Amino acid sequence: MTPSDLPYRERYAELYNRSKEGGIRKVESAEEFIFKLNSTETDFLYIPAKHTIQVYLAMKGLGFTSNFEKLYELTRQEIGEEFANMFHYLFSLNEKQFDATKEECILGLEYAKKILALYSSEV
Repeated sequence: MTPSDLPYRERYAELYNRSKEGGIRKVESAEEFIFKLNSTETDFLYIPAKHTIQVYLAMKGLGFTSNFEKLYELTRQEIGEEFANMFHYLFSLNEKQFDATKEECILGLEYAKKILALYSSEV
């Protein structure tokens, strides 16, 4: 049996586990950067959220893409407008990087945590 013959949940199980662990660590690091170091670490918010959405969609058998526009549209269609809006906010925040304010990063942190909660939902 080849990996492509496996059901999606089995095929992407290792990716799911690694992504979840790494995403949680990055968001925790971002929280520390924002509150303790007064730094705006937008990569640690956007990248784990993007990986969470990618893995969530892959586990549902909806493919795998890194293209923001395609991923945003799939998020909107398959997960919902609320998650798509949060994802778009994190993408825009990441584009600003060092020009982001602490308040924007705090909101981004909240959104990243909500998106990472997809790991707890049933795929």
